[in-house]
Amino acid sequence: MLRIHQSHSISYPEEQRLRAIFAQDKEGSTVLHWAIFGEIESIRYLLSLLSASQRLELVNMRDHDGFTALLRYVRFPRKNTVGVIRAVLDMLPESQVLQALKMENNRRTILHDVANHGNVESIKYILNRVPKSECFRLLCTQDDHGCTVLHYAVFSGTTMNSLTES
Repeated sequence: MLRIHQSHSISYPEEQRLRAIFAQDKEGSTVLHWAIFGEIESIRYLLSLLSASQRLELVNMRDHDGFTALLRYVRFPRKNTVGVIRAVLDMLPESQVLQALKMENNRRTILHDVANHGNVESIKYILNRVPKSECFRLLCTQDDHGCTVLHYAVFSGTTMNSLTES
């Protein structure tokens, strides 16, 4: 597996670097779609190569199935989900975090998927990164099945008090 680390960086003209970072494979996946299942430091380094607006653009790029890299990761999590979410969201200015939590075609958000997996730590982290005025709206957003984040959290066995603590 190719590892992207700062210590092995090679200097390329910006236009070539951006073309390589934003390139999509035949499934529409970007380098971030691939890196997100690898090492957290690779995610951070990749995003550090971009300006804030370019980071958001890359984070919001969708593959042919309609998934951003983050949506794909939380839908099919492996390990350290909150670490991966942090690696992406911490690289974005606070004003862009909500934009990175975009819905899928079925109106599910990243929060729906982490709740479905009972990942309370990730839910709390995401809610702490968005403006307080948006937390309730995010928790009450209904997907195409009419389910909210709270529906999925309870279905996965998460207790309501664990979501509301601290």
